Amino acid sequence: MNIKDKISFWSASYVIGLLPSEDFPAIADELIQNGYESPELLMLSLPSEANHDTYKLAFEELGFTFPSKGEAERIVIGYYVENLIGSDDPLGCLDEIKHLRDWICPVKEGCRMCTFPDLNKLANCYWAYEDLIEFADTKDSRDKLTQDVLSLAVALRDECPIIS
Repeated sequence: MNIKDKISFWSASYVIGLLPSEDFPAIADELIQNGYESPELLMLSLPSEANHDTYKLAFEELGFTFPSKGEAERIVIGYYVENLIGSDDPLGCLDEIKHLRDWICPVKEGCRMCTFPDLNKLANCYWAYEDLIEFADTKDSRDKLTQDVLSLAVALRDECPIIS
């Protein structure tokens, strides 16, 4: 992922509350290594000074914008789906997607009220994949299950406007 995509992902993750303040110094360091500089960014790179106010000020000082909550959710979902598509560990990625779904739409027993039903479909794949992969008796059958999950992720990315 290039630095501009990372900035977009970090901004989106911040907006929806998925970015812990413990990550701020590492983000600041990466920005500094990529040629960005500002007084607030230098403050953000210090663990003792890294907080939400400093993060927001540093990003604004650098001219970065924060997306709306809805757009932030779309950016983060897209990131996780892309990770799944390119992953050697689909179960791990599906687990992350399941946790993301629970964070974005914390409705018990599924996502009936969720504005992202396709995220719900993909998150529910975790349970099916976990159960089926355990009982798959051959490498070919495990590979087939993995390919089916990846095909769903690609289809969601390609067919759904929420996953760009």
